[in-house]
Amino acid sequence: MNIIGLNLEKTKYGLPLDNGGVCLIKDGKVASLINEERLNRKQYSSGYRLSLQYILDDSKIKLSEIDYFVASSCLESPRSTRSAQAELKRNGFNVSLNKIKICDHHLSHAYTAYYPSGFNEAIIMVIDGDGNLNDRQMIPGTKNKNFYWENKFNHQSYYIGNKNEIKLLEKDESISNENGFGGAYRYFTFFCGFPGYRFAGKLMGLSAYGYKRNKYKNLKLFEYGKNGKVKCLLPNINHSDSPKAVEEWLRKNGIKIKARKSEEKINKDIEDIAWFVQRELNEALVFKVKYLVQKTGIKNLCISGGVGLNAVTNREILDKTGIEKIYIQPAAGDSGQCLGNAYYGLDKFDSKNCKKKKISVYQGRKYSEKEILEVLKNTSGIKYKKMNFDKLSKLAAEKISYNKIIGWFQGRSEMGPRALGNRSILANPVNKKMKFILNKKVKHRENFRPFAPSVLEEKARAWFSIKTRAPYMILNSQVLNPSKIPSVTHKDGSARLQMVSKKENAKYHKLISEFEKITGVPVVINTSFNDNEAIVESPNDAVSTFMRTQIDFLFIGNYYVKKKK
Repeated sequence: MNIIGLNLEKTKYGLPLDNGGVCLIKDGKVASLINEERLNRKQYSSGYRLSLQYILDDSKIKLSEIDYFVASSCLESPRSTRSAQAELKRNGFNVSLNKIKICDHHLSHAYTAYYPSGFNEAIIMVIDGDGNLNDRQMIPGTKNKNFYWENKFNHQSYYIGNKNEIKLLEKDESISNENGFGGAYRYFTFFCGFPGYRFAGKLMGLSAYGYKRNKYKNLKLFEYGKNGKVKCLLPNINHSDSPKAVEEWLRKNGIKIKARKSEEKINKDIEDIAWFVQRELNEALVFKVKYLVQKTGIKNLCISGGVGLNAVTNREILDKTGIEKIYIQPAAGDSGQCLGNAYYGLDKFDSKNCKKKKISVYQGRKYSEKEILEVLKNTSGIKYKKMNFDKLSKLAAEKISYNKIIGWFQGRSEMGPRALGNRSILANPVNKKMKFILNKKVKHRENFRPFAPSVLEEKARAWFSIKTRAPYMILNSQVLNPSKIPSVTHKDGSARLQMVSKKENAKYHKLISEFEKITGVPVVINTSFNDNEAIVESPNDAVSTFMRTQIDFLFIGNYYVKKKK
């Protein structure tokens, strides 16, 4: 059976729903997944027009051969199958109504967290910015882009996974104008001068600069009650002007700090506020998970929803709640909705093939040598050479050890927002200046932002303070030898870690092993292969980005590429 999962392009009132994409499950196996942004090159894009065609072409399946299309949306009342059918038709896909199914937004997140986890029993925590409407109808006058946020939304949901079954345990239903965990973090993201919830990762990175001062020890963002109840003390009353709302809330609490404009320099006041909101999020979710563990007696935890990308909070949960095993979906935000929807379809409509099992994070299509060579031949201003992979990986490692910055393009692209060794820019963590060189010359972003280390899994515990596996850059760890790898050590001595196993990514593991032979360090800097756009997907994307940035060399498939002088 062929099952397509996709997230709908817009709400019924026209609000675009970010991070569109499509996933195909074929006879019980996740066959491929791609997000729309990778194809149209625009970060966080809504929709599925290009994604669905990409999946059909790659899998050599006709639209008529798809048995079910499972869709989801958010920030509205539940969608009808007829509404989804009309949207598919507007995008050029004529699908029979009886093939279309709808999955709840948070339930979709729950499937993405639990089904690939490898657990037979687990608490599933969905911590989102906003989910679906709690009521069947929106408040009159709010069915539009400007006032939709005045409705009551389901911000967080908690489920129990047992074997193949997922059951709702409880959910945090907001009253009108009440923030959840993700909503509060969004308000402060805007306040600190990062204009969009999409930049929550910047706030997380900045928080380390206020960590040691911990200035606002007595200020509280959340209030804790009985039965695990957590109430946000910052109301959701000025969604369209979040900086002003935070300014007023801080002033009422005796703190006079003005919101930062995006072009203004970051000062200590903003650093301190960034740490304040990060600390409060940590404490709130630790409180919530402790309650869930006490209530259920279960010590396996699965996390999904956009807040699940917060590596700092994830580590606090792991260390302070009694959880023994944790799985955080690498596509925790809405880029994973298409996967969750496909899993829902598998569970409900193809039960004979429904088997929970771990999946690879590398779910894009694999490009052939012919496709790579065609792009190289048609690109002026480069020289290229084909090499066997052993020699290629040694040369790449050598270039990194010489403080060169390389583009690394291999195999199938990663799902989710992180480059995990197949669509990566790689550099030398030993060079203390490399962080600043990458931020300024290649990534063109703020200097405070850290870079993640990729470390050989078998060597990780000698370099980082961590006992569990961390393959997806969504768990923080303290660096044990910060002076040896300064360019991946953040202000607070931590790093957002990726362990690389030979089984999961043999080529990337080989490259890092070669770098270790040269330097004695089994770690490289890994950042996404992009420059203020979506991560590269195709050979053409990779060569184009290489040519217009200050990346020194490109290693694509079995080809070594350099620019002509």
